[in-house]
This record gives sequence, C-alpha cells and structure tokens, in this order.
Amino acid sequence: MAKLRQTEMVELIAKIAGTSKVAAKEQLDTIRQAFTEAVQNGDDIELRSFLTIKQKDVPEKQMTLGFNGKTVTVPAHKKITAKVTVPTAN
Repeated sequence: MAKLRQTEMVELIAKIAGTSKVAAKEQLDTIRQAFTEAVQNGDDIELRSFLTIKQKDVPEKQMTLGFNGKTVTVPAHKKITAKVTVPTAN
C-alpha cells in the first residue's frame, strides 16, 4: 500500500478528472481551504459515504500525571474527530 503525498494526490486527481496537474492542485487547495474555513467557524462537515468531521467542546478538567503524581489543569478546548468511509473493492 502506497502513501500518497500531495504531489501524488494531485497527479491522481488530474488523471481522474482528465485535467492538468495545475488545475488539480487548485482544486485540492480549494477543498483544503473550504475544510479549514468550516472547522475554524465551528462547523461539522458531513459528506455522506465519504467523510465526517465533528467538533465537540471539552470542558476544563483536572488530571493527575501518572509519572509524578502532580495535578494539572487541562484547559477547555475543542476536540475534532474525523471518520473516513471509503468503499473497498472486493
């Protein structure tokens, strides 16, 4: 199984779309920008049968560190989870 980096993904998009690598990179950059903007706005993303990105507010909490026993405060933050559903060929 290969690891597709941006260059290989751009080549694959260009091949599937029948377009140039430049146009494919622009398409990938546009998708990346849209995802980034949605997440920064606090939106969840749901592309059925492909990808779901959800955000959850996690409240501040106290934790004890196992290695030294000190108690620390973990600040409130957002937890982002992504689930990818890709059909597999049989």
